Amino acid sequence: MAGGIMRWSVGLGDLSLRSATLRSDGLVWRLWWLGEFYPIVAPLSANKKPLCIFIDQLLFRLPMIDKVHINSLPNSDFSKFMNEVLDIAAKNDPATLKVQKQEEKLRAIMGQADEMFQAREGFKMAEKLAMLDMRRDRAITGIITYVNALTYHFDESTVRHAEKLHMHLEDYGGEAIARENYDSETASIRSILRDWETKPALKVAVTALKLEDWAKALEADNDAFDEQYQTRTGEAPAPSPDALRTKRLEAITAYYELCEHIAAYHVVKKGAEPFSKTVKELNALIKRYNNLPSR
Repeated sequence: MAGGIMRWSVGLGDLSLRSATLRSDGLVWRLWWLGEFYPIVAPLSANKKPLCIFIDQLLFRLPMIDKVHINSLPNSDFSKFMNEVLDIAAKNDPATLKVQKQEEKLRAIMGQADEMFQAREGFKMAEKLAMLDMRRDRAITGIITYVNALTYHFDESTVRHAEKLHMHLEDYGGEAIARENYDSETASIRSILRDWETKPALKVAVTALKLEDWAKALEADNDAFDEQYQTRTGEAPAPSPDALRTKRLEAITAYYELCEHIAAYHVVKKGAEPFSKTVKELNALIKRYNNLPSR
């Protein structure tokens, strides 16, 4: 059964050291005495020894925090979920919920995780950058090859136009343009295309050899590459998959610590606010993420 206390038992040792064990939603809890009247709930592995316990305070049912399929969430949804959990905690006041330490721990870990996720996305952007660079390389190489071939054309007028463009392209490095570094290649292509637009003899040659579509394609590929390149410049190296996995596990551990403390005080305070409201909001969030389609 989801939620509530599924089974409880009382330790039979020294009466002054009695404790209660709860099993709820697959989790095992131990309750020990806190303050003057109330027990507090904690994971069974807690090192503190109970001093006394009042089982009658547990004989009521409260909605518990549901289980979220957190391991199956991709990094983007994982980040959104964790940050929405933090928003819920912040909205209901971590101090009132008595989870300041746990909330701060999860927030710090997620700050690091989000940086790593963004760097990983930057790695994907690098792959896209390489593809865009290849497209413009093919475009400029195709133009150079085509122009060179036309220098052997049977029509003298075509040869003159081709030789004019060939010499112009050679001034910028010819076939070596595609082997320049990113910034140099971008600048060379822009200069070539600007010359073709502003210098009458070159503009006539481009028209005569029907290179207008080539020029538009080269300009589009060069601009797309530069836009992607400027976006990626200055980003940190992408973290390894192992580093990402480790950071996710840290965040998951901190998330469960936060939830355990909220659930514990929810029981201790018998569903008083803001604990009841917080649990309901967390469960609504968890339900939404559990119902996300598989990606």
